[in-house]
Amino acid sequence: FQSDVPEEIGERILGDVVICVDVVREEAVVGGKAFSDHLSHMAIHGILHLIGHDHADLVSANKMELIEIDFLKKIGIDNPYQ
Repeated sequence: FQSDVPEEIGERILGDVVICVDVVREEAVVGGKAFSDHLSHMAIHGILHLIGHDHADLVSANKMELIEIDFLKKIGIDNPYQ
């Protein structure tokens, strides 16, 4: 969720990333993925939303997925969309 902290606070707070561990665990089981891999994916996905990315249309979704895939690859996690 985007932050509504006043600018005069002096801290740059983008917002919060909220992840339901139970949902991530269930999705990992259903998708045949390691829990830690899927949790990492959801964290990256949430952070990308905080910095302005979305998946409201096909072009935006494809761009966001490519960024997710790239970051996940850098930490040794396979493409979650395959």
